[in-house]
Amino acid sequence: MSFFSKIWKFFSNLFTLSPIEKSESIEAISKLPQFDEIEMKKMEQELDLTSQARKLGEKNIPSSSDHILSGIESSIRSEIERYRAKCASWRDSRINIQDKNLTDLVLQVKGLTDNALLIKESFTQKVNDLLSQRKIELDEVEQSFSRAKKELCEFRQKHRIDRDPIKPSGGKYFFMIMLLLALIIVEGVANAYFFAQGSDGGLIGGFIQAGMFAFVNVTLACVQGRYSLPFFNHRNMGLKLLGILAWIICLSLIITVALGVSHYRDAMALDVENTAKIALNHFISSPFTFNDINSWVLCAVTCIFGIAAAFDGLYLNDPYPFYGKTDARYKDKRDEYDSLINELKEEIEEFKEEALMNLDNYEKLLRNNLVQQDKIINDKIHTHSVFEHRMEHAQTTLQGLVQKFRNENAAYRTTPAPLYFQKEIELKKIDLQAEFDPNHDRDNLDKSEQKANEFFTRIADFKAEINRTFNQQFDHLNAIYDMKFNGGLNE
Repeated sequence: MSFFSKIWKFFSNLFTLSPIEKSESIEAISKLPQFDEIEMKKMEQELDLTSQARKLGEKNIPSSSDHILSGIESSIRSEIERYRAKCASWRDSRINIQDKNLTDLVLQVKGLTDNALLIKESFTQKVNDLLSQRKIELDEVEQSFSRAKKELCEFRQKHRIDRDPIKPSGGKYFFMIMLLLALIIVEGVANAYFFAQGSDGGLIGGFIQAGMFAFVNVTLACVQGRYSLPFFNHRNMGLKLLGILAWIICLSLIITVALGVSHYRDAMALDVENTAKIALNHFISSPFTFNDINSWVLCAVTCIFGIAAAFDGLYLNDPYPFYGKTDARYKDKRDEYDSLINELKEEIEEFKEEALMNLDNYEKLLRNNLVQQDKIINDKIHTHSVFEHRMEHAQTTLQGLVQKFRNENAAYRTTPAPLYFQKEIELKKIDLQAEFDPNHDRDNLDKSEQKANEFFTRIADFKAEINRTFNQQFDHLNAIYDMKFNGGLNE
């Protein structure tokens, strides 16, 4: 792995918040207990405030000289203190989670922008690494292709050939193979009648024998047409004479097979034993003498199909010796080289698409990050606002309940009320653990927006640089391809 690739992977893992991390933060806040405002009437009923105030007032409790709170007043204050402590804990827990999320998001902005700056370098490095890793393979395939191309060029120049190979392919090649099979079947069917006349097996037996002879005749003729007859077209006079000899041998074999088959048919018609021996003796002693016209027809049919098979074999490949084979070797190496070049181009294009997609993803992540920061800050402000409102309401509830108790108590007393009835009950100061500074949060958000905007304004430039690097490498591969493929075979 290259240096840039390692850095890229490190920053990607470090600064990208996964969906699980995000959901855990949200879930942590949602699981915090929720507290409603204190219901003064409900609390009054639970304490039986009015009844207790009346009973204690009738007994002049608390006494006029008391300076400490009565039991009912202490209970009211204790309930309010517990409620305020829970509200403070709720507030601190929420703000702590929100602060942690804000810190993570602020760090993420720096990580994402720093990481995004590496995308272009990472893309360039990936392309260079790919070409470096595949250079040996590319050189070997290129050299192999160049040798095959040079061999074909020299072959065409040496043999003064300025045309493309005449070689059937696809459906045409399949048709010519099927034609050979058809020649065997048609010849077998055509000759079956003649063999059936002397065969104990009748028409079926005649077809089997005719088919065997047709197979031998067509196969021998096709093999000669494929491998020996092309020498007739050779530029070299010695090899051309060899080709003429090959034609003579081919025609001789076809005629020999045709005569042999016809004599064998004559011998079968005599209905004697040792049919093959008698046919051979007649062939040697009187090769062109037959007992009836049917044998002559059989001989002619065999010759016609044999010659057709020879021409079919001749054009299964280019009729010039070794031209088709040399061209096929060249095309195999060309296709191999073409495939490798296209494979490299596809991989480079994948790198480009990945880089552009990463830029788009980072833009989305950053925009979402800024939205989340703003949302969390607003939620944090709301949390503190709810807390302050609950504290004020708790203070109001305390004073309201205590004042109602004192008024009711004083109404039923026979002695003056204690002097402390004229004072409000003081609550303990709440020590908040989580700091609340929305201005600091807004400053961090502004810095994040500034850093993100710097990236947003450069996205188009980054994409242009990536496309420019891609086009340079793509054009380089195309130039190599064009130089090798479009240079011509006669250069």
